[in-house]
Amino acid sequence: MTAATGLRDAPAGATGVQYVWNSWSDSGAISHSISVPSTATTYTASFSTQYQLTTQASPSADGSVTAPTSGGYYASGAVIPVVASANLGYQFNNWTTSNGGAFTSATSASTNFTMPSAPATVTANFVVNNVAVTLDTSPQGLLVSVNGGTPQAAPLTVPLHVGSQQTIATSTPQGSNGTQYTFLSWSDHGALSHTITFPRSPCLRILLTASARCIWGPSPLRTSR
Repeated sequence: MTAATGLRDAPAGATGVQYVWNSWSDSGAISHSISVPSTATTYTASFSTQYQLTTQASPSADGSVTAPTSGGYYASGAVIPVVASANLGYQFNNWTTSNGGAFTSATSASTNFTMPSAPATVTANFVVNNVAVTLDTSPQGLLVSVNGGTPQAAPLTVPLHVGSQQTIATSTPQGSNGTQYTFLSWSDHGALSHTITFPRSPCLRILLTASARCIWGPSPLRTSR
């Protein structure tokens, strides 16, 4: 007589749960032959329970999650490495789980997750990554603007989205009371009004300076040579 078993389907309603064969009570293989004894005998197949782990990014367009297998099954207490990767313009914020379990560090992009005794969804949460950009003039106090907004006296500091395109501008000439300033250049060598793309940067402050030349004279329309 041959006794055999294998992976048994999860009971109805137990979504995200599966059972994996461990052993027979007679220490036989998953499929093995037995000699039927002369007395009533019970042979027991032992199974272990595994739970499904699903990973996701939130918002889904802001990053991704790397795990051994998203949608894979793990035993309770299994330690699973998970890594969150932010897309340009976003940064990792924290990990959350839907149904228990624990992270070695919920605020580290690369960490371990300990599987609970239930199916779980692990979520990497992302937020917008802004940098403080300062627009300045030399001399200070002249007018600059961002994206066509109202010109303001420099230095002007604004939070801008990493990876985004922004238009920065100044005007020329500027001045009053017999003194005027004409535009010479931006520190990034851009035109009077130009579009810039802010790259991913560890810096918290980017300084862009518009240099101007001072012209002394009675007329605000006088230009430099």
